[in-house]
Amino acid sequence: MRPYRKPRKYLWIMVILAVLLCGAALLSHTKNWIQIERDQFKVTSGFYRNSIAFTELDSVVLVDSLPRKQRKHGFTVRGREKGVYQNLEDSTTVYVFLDRAEGPKVKLVYQDSLRLFVNYRDSLDTQALFETIQLRLPQSVN
Repeated sequence: MRPYRKPRKYLWIMVILAVLLCGAALLSHTKNWIQIERDQFKVTSGFYRNSIAFTELDSVVLVDSLPRKQRKHGFTVRGREKGVYQNLEDSTTVYVFLDRAEGPKVKLVYQDSLRLFVNYRDSLDTQALFETIQLRLPQSVN
């Protein structure tokens, strides 16, 4: 008598499902999804997301480079950089949502020490994002 063997078609279904899930995860990280609501700024990219109330912001500036940092978790692929990092100069947490490593980045500082860097692939879109956030800020910031 032969031992029972599961049909191989289930194996193929599981392989296809795994490939589809990995593809969906990769696609969700390819772009920053930014929402600017009346009272807060939200950014999502795949598994990474952050939400900041405009009243919590200490400063908003446009910068060309990131501080020296060490990755806690995240990734860098083809000029895209996403994740949570530690600033090597002052050990603060840095959230990075970059669709393009070079070019301008919007730097948001909130809760006194947390930093978030975000940009789009197009530097004009990044500049427009910076200007939009500045318009939403309370008068005491910047």
